[in-house]
Amino acid sequence: MTAGRDWDDDDRPSWREIDKARDRSGHRGSERSSSSPDSRSTRSQYMKKQLLKQAESAFQGKRGSAAYRKSVNALRDAFGDEGFDKLATDFVAEHGLPDDDWSTLLLLLDCSDPTLAADALEALQKLIQGRSAAELTALRSKLRMLALTARDRRLRGLTAQILEQL
Repeated sequence: MTAGRDWDDDDRPSWREIDKARDRSGHRGSERSSSSPDSRSTRSQYMKKQLLKQAESAFQGKRGSAAYRKSVNALRDAFGDEGFDKLATDFVAEHGLPDDDWSTLLLLLDCSDPTLAADALEALQKLIQGRSAAELTALRSKLRMLALTARDRRLRGLTAQILEQL
C-alpha cells in the first residue's frame, strides 16, 4: 500500500460507482431535476402560501394594503409625540375612519381634534360586543381619562354614555 492512500488499486471504486454514489448523495439536492416529487411538493407548498397571503389581503380590503399598514405603524410610533395629531388627521383623510380596527380606534381617541376623537368613540361603541374583558378594561380606563380631560361637550357626553353602558 502506498503512503497516504487507504485503498488498494483492486479495491478502488470505478468512476461509474463514484458517479452513482454522488447522485445519491444529500449534498447534491439542489441539482436534482425540477421534476422530482420533493421539489414539486416544496414548490406547491410555497405557491399555496403565497396564494393564501394574497387572498387574505384581498378580503381585508384597504386594511390589508401595505400603505394602510405603513400608516398605522407610523401612527403607533408617533403616539405621544408632537406630530401625532397631524398624523392622525392625515391617516383619517387618506384611509378614512377604520370601522373594525379596535387598536387604531383606541389610538385615535388621543387625538386633540374633538370631532375625530368623538367619531372614533362612536365607532368603538359599535365594536364593544364580543370584546374580551382585558380590552373592555382598557377601554374603561381610557374613557375615564377622556372624561376628565376632554373639553368638548359632545365628547364628554358620549364618553359618559359609553361608560354607563360598560
